[in-house]
Amino acid sequence: MRRYSRVIDVLRKGGVVAVPTDTVYGLVSDARNPDAVQRIYEVKRRPKDKPLVLFPNRSMDLREVAEIGDDACKLIDAFWPGALTVVLKATGSAPGLLVSRGKIGMRVPRHPLLEDLLSELEFPLASTSANISGSPPLHTKEEVEKYLGGRIDLIVGDRALGQLPSTVIDLSGGRPIVLRKGAISLRDIELVLGKDVLLSGEQSFTLLFLCTGNTCRSPMAEYIFKSKLPSELRDKVRVISAGISPPMGSGINPEAERVLKELGISGAAHRTRSLTPNLIEEADLILGMENFHVSFAVELGAGSKALLFGADRYEEVPDPIGSDVEFYRNVRDMIVEVIERIWLPYVLRKFSVS
Repeated sequence: MRRYSRVIDVLRKGGVVAVPTDTVYGLVSDARNPDAVQRIYEVKRRPKDKPLVLFPNRSMDLREVAEIGDDACKLIDAFWPGALTVVLKATGSAPGLLVSRGKIGMRVPRHPLLEDLLSELEFPLASTSANISGSPPLHTKEEVEKYLGGRIDLIVGDRALGQLPSTVIDLSGGRPIVLRKGAISLRDIELVLGKDVLLSGEQSFTLLFLCTGNTCRSPMAEYIFKSKLPSELRDKVRVISAGISPPMGSGINPEAERVLKELGISGAAHRTRSLTPNLIEEADLILGMENFHVSFAVELGAGSKALLFGADRYEEVPDPIGSDVEFYRNVRDMIVEVIERIWLPYVLRKFSVS
């Protein structure tokens, strides 16, 4: 007897089922059944121009429904099953209601229940998050029962495994474009692809500079970078700084402020902050001034998002605390050079700005 025979029976009859995933709770139905797919839209009150995602069953040949190029193969190999949705050019055999502008999104979730279910099904699933459109995602069976219990046919499982939704990346064009940031970081994707990815117009980018006390090097980098951002990106790029052991609530070091003012920049509004797991989660890129800053961030869970500020081209940025103003100028000038040569172009490429 099949383990999920009841779920399969509901799905075969055109029902909508709430299931836990590796990200958040989701709604699924038979992707081949237009009425079942339509019911998900009605349950979620989802706009018709927002397509659902395909969860392929185990025996499905993905090339029957989508054009899968080299980039897609690399990301599928690296992150499936997992929290990455890939958007590809659809073929004529793709389920029509899941196709938008000739594209289809697909994902294989990493969740034991769903992996087993998809191995037993003879058809793929249409899927989306289990919440009313525009409302926060749901993570537990109790939450789903509270908000959607009377609108769906069955709830299975107990709790989703994650907090963040899947990352969505469009691979249908010339360059990979992230349509939604999520559980898979931009840096992890770029490491697999070996190239930069773009961000869609709805997305933002958070850059965090890290040093020891957050009074000299990292705030100088923060305010220098902000001063060089094109005006059209100032609402898209958030630039912040933190320290691994800062004096809490302090301002910028007077000598650091002095050498910034020589460039027409002021950091007078700066207040120190500690690097926290929440800041790490918010950041898309964390740049440590010395290697031990990078190691500290990695130990807190930053993973590939934490890099040395000087990358592989420059030495570590020395701590100027206790040095004369000329040393501060040298540190400032090094920060300016690295930002102009490496990190400003990198961020601008995210938005196709040169």
